[in-house]
Amino acid sequence: MKKFDQYIQIYGLVIIAFSYISVLNSNKHDSNLVKISETGACIKHILPKYYATANQGKSEKDLDYKQLRINFGNYSDYEFQQYIGKGASGHAYLGLQKSTKNKVVIKTFKSLRWSSIKREIVFMQIVQGHDLISPLVDVIKNNNIVSLVYNRYIVFPTSQLIKTMTDNGNKLFLYQTLKALDYVHSKGVIHGDIKPGNIIANPNKKLFKLIDWGLSMYYVPGRPKNPSVGTKSYQSPEILLRYQYYDYQIDVYAVGFMFSQMIFKENNPFKGTKKLGKEKIQYIHRIARVFGTEGLKEVAKKMNSNFDFNDFPDYQPVNLNKFINSSNQQYCQSEALDLLQKMMHYDAKKRITPKDALKHQYFDSIRHQFE
Repeated sequence: MKKFDQYIQIYGLVIIAFSYISVLNSNKHDSNLVKISETGACIKHILPKYYATANQGKSEKDLDYKQLRINFGNYSDYEFQQYIGKGASGHAYLGLQKSTKNKVVIKTFKSLRWSSIKREIVFMQIVQGHDLISPLVDVIKNNNIVSLVYNRYIVFPTSQLIKTMTDNGNKLFLYQTLKALDYVHSKGVIHGDIKPGNIIANPNKKLFKLIDWGLSMYYVPGRPKNPSVGTKSYQSPEILLRYQYYDYQIDVYAVGFMFSQMIFKENNPFKGTKKLGKEKIQYIHRIARVFGTEGLKEVAKKMNSNFDFNDFPDYQPVNLNKFINSSNQQYCQSEALDLLQKMMHYDAKKRITPKDALKHQYFDSIRHQFE
């Protein structure tokens, strides 16, 4: 799926002291859910600042993407023109919709479970209607092979583009990504896998679009979620510590990590240097080496995490200015470093939201282009 991305891109036993209904009817941003974990520990779950009630009124059936009934389009209306890539779940082709003469990209699924395909379709349908979201044109089926059809764009692999973008380009990319995320979150959806490969770019038009909804999920207060979502480098502390009650802010952290790649270039503070045990542990070390161990311990305690800190080094926070050199200094203004730290805060509740990040002074020079 990597090559394709470059081209287009159970409830466990939980006792809730404050009922879900009363929380949803509350207008207070700082409303809390208090749960008793299976170990008997009290866990305080603070609702997100925005969009906590986005899925209010939806039943469990409404929130079950597996219930989706799909109306398939006309398979014969599409011409598969050129093979462009192979991924873990299928293949991608350049194609043509015969009835409209529209150029499209067709993504086929061969190895994914039907429920996983439904998941991507459901969340694509929910978030459609925004200029910065790549729309789904059609769903077609031939025998047991399901294909998703997208509009074709002149695109450049974002994973390569972010290494060469100018300071102004960084701002345009980040602003549009945050704007798209704010829209997605307003729909009650967590993207779940933000990374360069899931953002397509048209450099000529300075336009970026968010794609790939295969790991997306609904946000519902107090509802446990998969603690292993996302791509390792972009996983937030709460995911790495296997916290199940995370919210939209895992997406913000992932964007923050991308931002660090954009401004620090090859001297990224979070770059891995040596093996430190299991893969998950390595990524926790990478974060702690920059932001310190003490803050990580505090967050782990809040989440009632069972992460073992006994043999964990006592890292001290490092000033990000240490990673500025002659090749990246033009990107590392004080405003950029301030926004980065706010996006990668250990504590998800203190992490800046997309809505608030869009108002940050880092974007003052380009914001008028989107107003």
